Amino acid sequence: MFRFIHVSDTHLGARPLGLVERERDFYEAFKWVIDRALELRVDAVLHAGDMFHSSTPRPLTYIYAIRELRRLAGAGVRFIVAPGNHELPKAEALGSPIRVLEDLGLAHAPRDPGRPHVVELEGLSVIVFSEWASEYLSRVDPASLTRSRVKVGLAHVTLCDALAEAEGVPLERCGGPRRMLSSMVKGSYNYLALGDIHTPWEHRVPGAPPMVYPGSTEYLDVGEYRRNSSRYVYLVELDDGGFVRAERLKIETVRPWIVVEGGYQEVSRIIESIKRPPGSKEPIVYVTVKGTLDQARRRSLMARLDALRGDGVILHHKLDVEERGEPRRVYTPQTLSLESMLEKLLERCGEGIRRDLVQLLTTLLNNSGDRAVVSSFVRALEERGGLVECIDRAFREGFSR
Repeated sequence: MFRFIHVSDTHLGARPLGLVERERDFYEAFKWVIDRALELRVDAVLHAGDMFHSSTPRPLTYIYAIRELRRLAGAGVRFIVAPGNHELPKAEALGSPIRVLEDLGLAHAPRDPGRPHVVELEGLSVIVFSEWASEYLSRVDPASLTRSRVKVGLAHVTLCDALAEAEGVPLERCGGPRRMLSSMVKGSYNYLALGDIHTPWEHRVPGAPPMVYPGSTEYLDVGEYRRNSSRYVYLVELDDGGFVRAERLKIETVRPWIVVEGGYQEVSRIIESIKRPPGSKEPIVYVTVKGTLDQARRRSLMARLDALRGDGVILHHKLDVEERGEPRRVYTPQTLSLESMLEKLLERCGEGIRRDLVQLLTTLLNNSGDRAVVSSFVRALEERGGLVECIDRAFREGFSR
């Protein structure tokens, strides 16, 4: 029996709404996945792409990823990843963050992301297709790539019929050189572990391999929450004869969302009832008032929402008004990110020094209790000329204004 966890679209380093709390949500979801992999004693974790939100992650993002993957490696659990469009570089010569993980011995990934890559395991093969190689799914029979009887496809790809069913995107709007239909996948896989579509989707029909998108591990926007109010990974078991079963595991760290829609009275009543259960994360609240909303009522709603945010009951809120079916944004509170404040403080430093200092200080302030991070910060100050002078100048000029 071979057991693995299928995960995708973890988007490490994403910071929706510009909130550091939201960035941490993505790290916590990834840690939850690794915790389950270790608890369930799986043989591997298969990641179907967009592990990172950017092809140039911040140092803090690398720290979280490497820390969790070292736990997997220490337990002998393989980590196999199909690079997605978010982590593949805009120019191939720039390299990918996945390559860093591979060079550290923490991941198996295609050295050439433009071609399929085969990882041979005990009794089966995992055939990996990065986003750049995803068209090979419709061109190459897996039997030509491996002699293993049991074959798992791991791919970052958009199947247009999956996108239509999961997210309501019409087939005619699903274009691009690497888009395809599930019926176009060539050869007989025992399981197709897919990534790219953020809403969970399964395709199980007689005579075809199970094709599964687990969806993203956290919500990037309210649309994703509206389409599916839970996030998942899959626990998959294969025996010598092929596919046995795939079970959804609900991710337990996901930040709660509250979507409120209705007339003014109904919306007011729901807002008044919002509570934060002890030990839970502060929810994100999206409010849509249907009908006209005068200034007095708008101020009343905003005052209550702002009070909930100020009291730590909710993390963020947005208020829209929908008049005659036409949405109109009324107010969204502005959020100040740590990076934007540091950019302003260090604005008179050179661009390269400012950029490096913002990254270093953000990592330090978010991880002030981590000795490794503190040591790395001190070492950077010692080795990189101009950093200390920039900090000194910024604070002297800031206090003298």
